[in-house]
Amino acid sequence: MKTNLQLAVLLSTVIMLLGQHSSRLTEEFRVSLDNSKIKPVENEFILRKAVSVGGGAVPLVDSNTKKLRGISDFDANRLASNTALIINGLRLGYATDAASGKEAQKLYDESFTAAFRNARLKIKQDGIVYLDRPISELYNPHKENSTNRQDDYVNLEIPVVLVGNVDFDMEIEFPDGATPVAIKTEYFELALSVVECRRSNAA
Repeated sequence: MKTNLQLAVLLSTVIMLLGQHSSRLTEEFRVSLDNSKIKPVENEFILRKAVSVGGGAVPLVDSNTKKLRGISDFDANRLASNTALIINGLRLGYATDAASGKEAQKLYDESFTAAFRNARLKIKQDGIVYLDRPISELYNPHKENSTNRQDDYVNLEIPVVLVGNVDFDMEIEFPDGATPVAIKTEYFELALSVVECRRSNAA
């Protein structure tokens, strides 16, 4: 549990970061921000899904994404208007299985294939790209021997801020010629270390 001082520092940092994106916030959120009526909660957002490997962009979250325990913490690709998400770190995982529908049953500790290592992870909102990094830079190549899950996290020097009431995109962009693993379903895990921010006077 954080001390009062740590909570105060967290709130101050959150207000500073959100202030840099104030023009993107809803009017109600800006008013709450100006009055320091923001409640930050440290959290982890998980997304686990089967991915069809091929050249080009493959969406990870879209309007059909549902919030499902152990599989997805996202409900579609838009946050509520009273919410903002500050992404300060992430970890990636990969798994394969002969069967489909195994998203919640894998350990995601297998080595990435060349198709994934050479792909890029992108996060966009309102037509602006806020993260565009090679997957090879975002995962622990020794993941199968890791004993501490925190070692698998990559901290983002520039946090990604997603605001409410605006569609966002998370996608993997595979290079031309990328090929899937034969006869197996490939699963991808994206875990985001976030500060979830809500208007403290919101219903």
